[in-house]
Amino acid sequence: NADNTGFAEASFSIPEDLEGMWLTATTSNVNGLTSEFSECFEVQGAGFGDEIRLLDPTTPLGTTEFVVDGFDPAWRSGSLLYGIDGEIHRIQPDGTGDETITSGSDFDYDPSGAPGVTAFVRTSDGGDDDVWLLVDGETVTVTATDQTPENLRLDLYYVCGGQSMPIAVALTPDVTGATTASFQTNYDPSLSCAGGTIEAALTDGFLRTTTPPGSGEPVASDPKPPVAATYGPPLGSTYLTSDVIPFHGIGEDADDGTLIGASLRWFIRLASAPCCGTLVGTGGSVDFEAGGLAPGDYIVTLLATDPDGQTDTAESLIHVIPDSDHDGFSDAAETNTCFGAGAATDGSTPSGDADSDGLPNASDPEPCVAATVYNAIVDFNPNDLNLTSSGTPITVFIQTPGRDIRQIVGSSVRIVEASGATTNIANVGWSVSGSVGTAKFARQPLITFLRSNGVTTGTVWIVVSGSSNTNPAWSFTGRDTTNTKP
Repeated sequence: NADNTGFAEASFSIPEDLEGMWLTATTSNVNGLTSEFSECFEVQGAGFGDEIRLLDPTTPLGTTEFVVDGFDPAWRSGSLLYGIDGEIHRIQPDGTGDETITSGSDFDYDPSGAPGVTAFVRTSDGGDDDVWLLVDGETVTVTATDQTPENLRLDLYYVCGGQSMPIAVALTPDVTGATTASFQTNYDPSLSCAGGTIEAALTDGFLRTTTPPGSGEPVASDPKPPVAATYGPPLGSTYLTSDVIPFHGIGEDADDGTLIGASLRWFIRLASAPCCGTLVGTGGSVDFEAGGLAPGDYIVTLLATDPDGQTDTAESLIHVIPDSDHDGFSDAAETNTCFGAGAATDGSTPSGDADSDGLPNASDPEPCVAATVYNAIVDFNPNDLNLTSSGTPITVFIQTPGRDIRQIVGSSVRIVEASGATTNIANVGWSVSGSVGTAKFARQPLITFLRSNGVTTGTVWIVVSGSSNTNPAWSFTGRDTTNTKP
């Protein structure tokens, strides 16, 4: 339509699939010349809004696409909530992605601060915006009185099985009066245990008031399954067929607390077999004798069962290797080694000394390699060392288990460390009686050294060492404490 004033207008329908594109108007004269006579406008179709997708595919309706014309979308109790024009709107999914919009709101709260799952909005212009989808389903309101209600802060907790878990911390009042404050927040009852309660704690910055014991608000929630955990045997650990294997574990239930006794059952099976195998004991700890097992890989399973019949399992893979003579040494360790022929079946390996270093094989960390350094048993006398005394020598008694103390060279026995500082104080006398060596040290050199290192009072460690005159040579180191007094 045009008139003689130079004004013209046109009206037409725009297909919905043009949404997000830009539109301008042009005109052409009789000679075919064309010019643009309007600015560009973005095409925005009615009913086209943001597309919301859940990032977590395991979340209910995680594959459903919703289209909402609004902002602050939120997930709540099987519905999608979003705010628009000061109202909270709800989209109720029917399982196929269709939706029914209910205008108005029966939820008087801000959904943006509630717990939920991460999602994103795909906007009409192709951009992505992060949003927060609520996973809660109930609203809790708390009203309090105080002389300065605006200073009040509220903490809310689930109380389950004797344990408290925070719902919200340091909430500020939504509405305050002269002496009253009103708080409102939302929570997910499915996170609570069956029979759980909500309890509150209020503080005004000076005093803190909590819900009296047993007076919490009940939460309607389904019973929760237990959680099983093992801390023995360690995953991937190796045992001999002669070992006693300790099983240790625990079962915790949100509804009933710590599970004990027959609620915890232990099973063992070959790693290739299905769960759970042979029942071998009950309770938090079981000592299992591996003698009945053939060498191989096994899975130890702890099955925790709560009073509602719900279960959870925790498993650990172990390796069992043969010890034919049950002497604490594996067959592999006793074959083609310094222990000699037949060691895997004669049971004598523990008491022998294959490397002739004076240490029995059972207590020797390297039974096929002779030790050169030994831990000595040292007894320092006096137990109380007066830093002002002089005269009587200090006496140190020394034993070297597994080695002959008579092989030690007397002049080599020295105090080599005192109170963590290195020194070198020679003895003034050395004697041996049976398996005990006795070293005498002049008192004054040690006292002088301690004083020079700032020692005045307290317990200090004294380290003594010595070496042998044998070939190959060996040495010892041992330590003991004394209490210094000014």
